Amino acid sequence: MLRRLSALVRATAVAVLVIGVPAVLVRVGGDAVPSPSTALLREWIHEPLTPGFLAVVGLAAAWSLWALLATAVAARVYASARRLARWLPAIHLPRPLQGLT
Repeated sequence: MLRRLSALVRATAVAVLVIGVPAVLVRVGGDAVPSPSTALLREWIHEPLTPGFLAVVGLAAAWSLWALLATAVAARVYASARRLARWLPAIHLPRPLQGLT
């Protein structure tokens, strides 16, 4: 019983991280990434460390960390599913179809 409860807590924490973090990032960041233009690029070259630029860099870093987390979760789920599928019986095609494949 304790093992199932622990698994449920872990699954809930992962779901909150994988689903909740993007919702918070969209809510906080919104449309923080400006559309690129030559005037904006020239302005950034003259004054590179503006608060807006640092906010965009922070938001991009947060999205990158979330993508890394989501990739790690997907790899773990894939490995678990593959380990579970190993115990399933093999499905063999009938001889004529097996010869065609």
